[in-house]
Amino acid sequence: FAFGQTGSGKTHTMIGPRLSRTGAMASLGSKQGHVSLVEPEDGVLPRCLAAAYAGIEHRSDTADFTVSASCVELYNEAVTDLLGEDKAKQLAVRKDERGSFRVDGLSQLTCKTT
Repeated sequence: FAFGQTGSGKTHTMIGPRLSRTGAMASLGSKQGHVSLVEPEDGVLPRCLAAAYAGIEHRSDTADFTVSASCVELYNEAVTDLLGEDKAKQLAVRKDERGSFRVDGLSQLTCKTT
């Protein structure tokens, strides 16, 4: 979660300069079963993904894993599904029966490969 004014460095902190420039989040993936190394300038998200996939790779002999992703933007109280087909559609945030927050209609994509 990143919060701040426009131009304050949220994308830089979360993604990092290398992936922000190219939009190449896919470059964090696996090459022949080995998780790519995270570069020193990479942000929080690439580091978390690399660590998660390293853990999955380490345990893949003993368990099955499914990885899915959602991505939302909250801007001026508007909630946008960044992975959805309709970027103009505004979504609502609600509390579920367990007291957790959820976004109605949020896309959840299954990651087919690391």
